Amino acid sequence: MFTNLHNIPLPVQVWLAADEYNAHKEITKYLSATTILRPLKSVILGRRVDPNTVAKDVTDFIAVRRGTAIHDSIEKVWNDAELRASAMRKLGYPDKVIEMYKVNDPTPIDQRLPKTRYVDMEQRAFKKIGDWTIGGQFDFICDGMLFDFKTTSTYAKMNDGHDKDYCIQGSIYRWLNPNLIKGDFLTICFIYSDWTRAKAEQDKDYPQVGAGFKQIPLMSIQETEQYIWNKIQKYEKFLNSPEEELPECTSDELWQMPSSFKVFSKPDAVRALRVFESEPEAYAYLTTVDRKKYPSAFVKEIPGCVKRCFYCPALPLCKQRMKYKVKGIDC
Repeated sequence: MFTNLHNIPLPVQVWLAADEYNAHKEITKYLSATTILRPLKSVILGRRVDPNTVAKDVTDFIAVRRGTAIHDSIEKVWNDAELRASAMRKLGYPDKVIEMYKVNDPTPIDQRLPKTRYVDMEQRAFKKIGDWTIGGQFDFICDGMLFDFKTTSTYAKMNDGHDKDYCIQGSIYRWLNPNLIKGDFLTICFIYSDWTRAKAEQDKDYPQVGAGFKQIPLMSIQETEQYIWNKIQKYEKFLNSPEEELPECTSDELWQMPSSFKVFSKPDAVRALRVFESEPEAYAYLTTVDRKKYPSAFVKEIPGCVKRCFYCPALPLCKQRMKYKVKGIDC
């Protein structure tokens, strides 16, 4: 059951509570491409949590549903031949080019026609490796090139923190669909959820428009299969182990933000005099503080929040998370 603690109106709360994802629970040993990206501890502990016992509010799903809405909207345009053609004419494409496109055409790969541009969208594939079934649903393929749509923050794009995950995810899609995906890179299409024109005008390093893209090199099919196999061996080794024996998630896996260093005027001060990204900068500023006015001024390290815990299915059981809580780290 979901709560609606913030009194979101009925039309939106129903939209937020809807879940269109099929977890394929009928397959005993199943891993999706996105599950493989998660830390080992998250996957194994997450399997032990009964989702019906976890209290969730509909507002917890805003980001997920926003991303799904963007995917659905893109898919709708490409599936509607008239809407697609109208949009492409506005972009200057001639009719002879527009007519070349076929979307989710059922023609077998080896029988597809030359001089025809095939687009495949939102198709799920499965492949066995050992006793496990690996599955994944790609976003968009055109002419053998793979595209993925990400609704994300400008911070995530500017800090390139997820490039490794993007590479692995795209590589798994190619491993699952080698007849469809021929390119050696994945194009990530970003739609920024928090973009503002004012910040773009003030900062040249900030994304200058509300959407962008980045090309991520993929692993070879052989490297990808070895990566998946290594993951499976770890799952099998620790599948029934108590949490104390599971490898802890690393800072990188947890998307831990960098620490900040705050200069306070006194131990019980609520607001900092200044905030710095590095410890040397903070201590350099401390030497300039008026000691007659602030005799007890000091530097305090504020550990960066652990962002991945917010999305982890193992959150109710995880003792590692509780250790972060004790240390005052937001997670």
